[in-house]
Amino acid sequence: MASDQTVLDALGAAMWDPQPTGTDLKAQQLAYALGYPTSWRVVRTIEEMPPQDISGEEKVVDEGGPAAAGCRCIVDRIYAGEPGTGCDMWFHHHAAMMAAQDWNEDEGIGCDPFQHKGGHLLPRQAAFEKGDKVEVLFENQWYEAKIVRRKEHSEGFRYTVSYTVDKTKQTGIPEEIIREFRSEDRDPRELAMQLGLGEDWEAVPTGNNRWKITAPNGKIFTSKKAALAAISSSSQEPLSNKDDGDPPWRTTDHEYLGRLVKWTQEHAVTARRKITVEQIGRVAGWISESDVDKAGEPGFISEKTGQPAKLFHVVFEDEPHMHPYASYLVAFQDFEEFELEQHLIPEDEVPSKKRKGA
Repeated sequence: MASDQTVLDALGAAMWDPQPTGTDLKAQQLAYALGYPTSWRVVRTIEEMPPQDISGEEKVVDEGGPAAAGCRCIVDRIYAGEPGTGCDMWFHHHAAMMAAQDWNEDEGIGCDPFQHKGGHLLPRQAAFEKGDKVEVLFENQWYEAKIVRRKEHSEGFRYTVSYTVDKTKQTGIPEEIIREFRSEDRDPRELAMQLGLGEDWEAVPTGNNRWKITAPNGKIFTSKKAALAAISSSSQEPLSNKDDGDPPWRTTDHEYLGRLVKWTQEHAVTARRKITVEQIGRVAGWISESDVDKAGEPGFISEKTGQPAKLFHVVFEDEPHMHPYASYLVAFQDFEEFELEQHLIPEDEVPSKKRKGA
């Protein structure tokens, strides 16, 4: 254990060291040496001061004349916590010592590093006002929103926002994950997906909750409701009814034909809300591992094994106009055998009127 003299030497060296603190540990040691609470920091820097005359006025040096000598000055900044967190900070020790008198770390009394609202720092300025159009970061993606409320906490400002896409609200958002609205940065296809439209659609906000939404066929809509209505009214005829395929789908000679399948997908529609879309379909066709196309190539190569494999065609019969998430519905999906088996509905769970052959 260090002797008392060793401790005093260390404290004295910290107090009178004419070098910048440099590290957070040295800033803590200097604060402790100067009598501040153990959680405080004194950040010391060495700064060049311009030459001054006896009155304290800065000397003006004639151009081309001999350079006047300045001086180097020790500058301490006293923090009531970790620098960079917005805690109270003072530029001279008398004011800081007066504030430190209220601290009692042993009993946890008066130990709020934000209680003096900045100390010698300028008062906090909020970056955003109520009504501002902003973007909020969630899972590495920016979502358009509007500030509806602001509240100051000891550690800074927190905001309540309303998301443009679905009008949901989120509270307690710090400024660090909010930025000004940047319409030029928004991908129209990404916005369309957030609105619940298909991946081939495009959406551009035009203000006042209005949109310019472009369908894959070029038709323009000015509201999300109108675009979704168009999707709901359009037919989604399965591929198997349009194209026999190459090779064509087999429709006999497999036990899975006619079996019901439950397929569930999850979609993020806003920064806060995810939806789960469940569809029920039926196995309508399949390709054998021995089937080949017109060029003599295997009908399907498994992504899992890299070898010819069975492929099953499932057709979904959902009515888009009856579904709350019509734009996320698919008309059909192809599955490898192991994938299909994960989604097959057990026969004993299928209503008798929907069973194969019923």
